[in-house]
Amino acid sequence: MSTASLTGRALTKGLSWVLVGNVLYMLSAALLTLVLPRIISVADYGLWQLYQLYVMYFGYVTFGYTDGVYLRLGGRRYADMPGPRLSAGLIRLLLADLAAWIGLVVWVWAVSPEPQRGLILVLAGVGAVFYVSRTLVTVILQIAGRARAFALGTVVERLVTFVGVGGALLVGAREVIVFIIFDVLGKLIGLVVAVLIARGVFLSPPDFSWEATREFFADCGAGMFVLVSNLAAALITFVVRWAVESHWGLEMFAQVSLAFQFTTMFMVLVNSVSISVYPQLSNLDRTHYAGAYATLRARFVTPLVLMLGLYFPLAWVLRAWLPRYGQAIFFLALLFPLSVYETKSRGLSVVFLKVLRRERLMAVINVACLGLAVVGTWWTVYTWGSVTAAVFLIAVVSAVRSIASEVLINRLIGVPILADTLTELLVCAVFLAVVALGGPPVTLLAVYATLGVYGYVHRDSLRLPRRLHRNRH
Repeated sequence: MSTASLTGRALTKGLSWVLVGNVLYMLSAALLTLVLPRIISVADYGLWQLYQLYVMYFGYVTFGYTDGVYLRLGGRRYADMPGPRLSAGLIRLLLADLAAWIGLVVWVWAVSPEPQRGLILVLAGVGAVFYVSRTLVTVILQIAGRARAFALGTVVERLVTFVGVGGALLVGAREVIVFIIFDVLGKLIGLVVAVLIARGVFLSPPDFSWEATREFFADCGAGMFVLVSNLAAALITFVVRWAVESHWGLEMFAQVSLAFQFTTMFMVLVNSVSISVYPQLSNLDRTHYAGAYATLRARFVTPLVLMLGLYFPLAWVLRAWLPRYGQAIFFLALLFPLSVYETKSRGLSVVFLKVLRRERLMAVINVACLGLAVVGTWWTVYTWGSVTAAVFLIAVVSAVRSIASEVLINRLIGVPILADTLTELLVCAVFLAVVALGGPPVTLLAVYATLGVYGYVHRDSLRLPRRLHRNRH
């Protein structure tokens, strides 16, 4: 067979369109994040964040199917997608989520929580039904290299939500339920648009044969470890936020959630980037994984470490714009290093572990870190009684999870990590120490000097190698 080469540019093929769609998503989310807390009360903003929290975790009700399809079809061309079986899979997934939503409605009716919260739960379930179904469509578009189409579906969904919520605010509406309804509507329209974009696959005559049914359950089984792993990672933040809400109430929950909202926007971007990169890695010879890992690490992690310097001007602007959220801005500083470690975990380590088919090891790491978060939350919230310690716990657990994943990657493909890991820990430690001191001018100079030295030392890592060679057998 002939030999071929895979350049750094090819490794991230289609990445620009993924970035466009997700940057627009981030901008719309940022505008809502910045505008809503200024206009509505802290308690109402807490309800809005409670809805967002429910939707995010209900979004994991995929039964492993989406992740299984992602693993099985990664690297396949759009024309080679099994349309009839994917069409039937989408219908099965939609029906399964509708059944789960009906179960949620029955539970809400039986338990009878506070009416407004019960309605938020039910609406979050509806939104999750549309969101989970659209995830299958967007995953197919991304792994097939249709990044522009994926970006369009994402933009449409966010545009509907942004215009709807913005219009409601302009006419004087301040009810959180109104905002939530527009968000659900955006997810519905996003699903419809995504299916129409991928109509060549998902509007094919569905195949409900016994063989297709067995394949559906096989995909669910194959993706279950990825689902457990992703859910465990997501539950790390859920445990802390739920404990804060139950112990300190809705207003403190709003403060913590606003800080998480900013970091979540980065995590959505990183997750989409990792999905886009996976097909390229699937077609790469294993002997060149170490080089690919170094390339991707240089492109994503080093700039994010340098972005820690943005916190201090950002905090100054946010304090002027959102004076009622001083605690949230402080919590954001504790979570800022989270973006560095989550980038390595979601954008790099998780992708390589999936390519290497080490989903079980990935799940073990995440479940162990979830256990650490549960124990730490109990101690920081219910024993110590410190919300600051509870939030800081998330950054610590995230760093532990990231470093553990990278150690595993090092053992599997032999990529060196010690020097980079230690320098990143040092930079984050200096940053957090300055935040703890209140950020006086002299210490700010220490942060920027440290970042300057880090950038100089890692200047070569920002220059991507021109070519990574790949062998075909």
